[in-house]
Amino acid sequence: MPTALGCLQKVSSWRITGSALFDGIPYSFDSPVSPYMPNFDFITVTIEYNEEGDLKGEHSWSGKFETDTFQLTADNGLTIKGRLNPGIPAESARAVKGTLVWRNLS
Repeated sequence: MPTALGCLQKVSSWRITGSALFDGIPYSFDSPVSPYMPNFDFITVTIEYNEEGDLKGEHSWSGKFETDTFQLTADNGLTIKGRLNPGIPAESARAVKGTLVWRNLS
């Protein structure tokens, strides 16, 4: 699977946004998140995808905040994962879900 490095930012307790370069082409994504997320500001993420088509449209996803990691997997197989720094307390770890909306910024 091809990979890209990107960033993920918590916009609110209910929304994330992020961006990455895929073969030199800038993309952004955002998503509502349910239930609310634990506190974090910004993390560097690795995005694994199958093909450029994975970066188009809307895709539902499910994921989990662990004490020091975050990972989501979309319905098309794309994954976004990264380390939380600082980590979160064990009682804040939780499963989350949402719908990614991708945008080509070129």
